[in-house]
Amino acid sequence: MNKTEIAELLMENYYSLGTTGSQAMEAIWSDIAEGNFTQTLEDWEITQKQLVDATNLVADQLVDAERLFTAPRIY
Repeated sequence: MNKTEIAELLMENYYSLGTTGSQAMEAIWSDIAEGNFTQTLEDWEITQKQLVDATNLVADQLVDAERLFTAPRIY
């Protein structure tokens, strides 16, 4: 699994209705800090560094799309 695929999964699971981009990032980092990705790292066969790189990509995508302080929109 590459960084972009991991970032897509993180975005799908954390950036949802009623959650701003910054809240999504806070939740991702909190889960990383609490060790909640231990099994996921094994399941996805990735390293912590790959997870962190993907998390940083999510942050970049949210900032670039000006979504850091807004929730997803439904059209």
